Amino acid sequence: MSGSRTVDAPAASIDPPSPEHEDLDARYGRRGIRKGRRGIVIAAVALAAAAIAWFIWANPVNTSSLEWSDLTHSIDSPSQVTTTWRLVTPPDADVACAITAHGTNSAIVGWRIVDIPATGESVRDITESMRTSERGTNGFVYGCWLT
Repeated sequence: MSGSRTVDAPAASIDPPSPEHEDLDARYGRRGIRKGRRGIVIAAVALAAAAIAWFIWANPVNTSSLEWSDLTHSIDSPSQVTTTWRLVTPPDADVACAITAHGTNSAIVGWRIVDIPATGESVRDITESMRTSERGTNGFVYGCWLT
């Protein structure tokens, strides 16, 4: 049997809410659509302000232009390592750098803080030695900071 059947759906009622519903809405704090938009806008603005504040805090502008890179190292003896690195600083800045040496098991066997006075030059190659507690396998700069 071929043919199509049509079924009439009941019409949706668009009656205004009854007083009972209005009382429940007032009791449980439900608002109409227009009243809720203000809260959504305020929440969105607050979220955007928090995101901008976090971005500024997490990505500070690098104003110091302090950089270093390891160039070479040498194992002078079972108790001494020498390391050479390039330091880029503002010309009249005092800097301190921590240098380290590691042993065969990658443990730190030497550590030294080196104070580097300002010289008026912005790029310098620095060579320093450090004592080690056992034979080192390398030496490098752990970090540098303005003093």
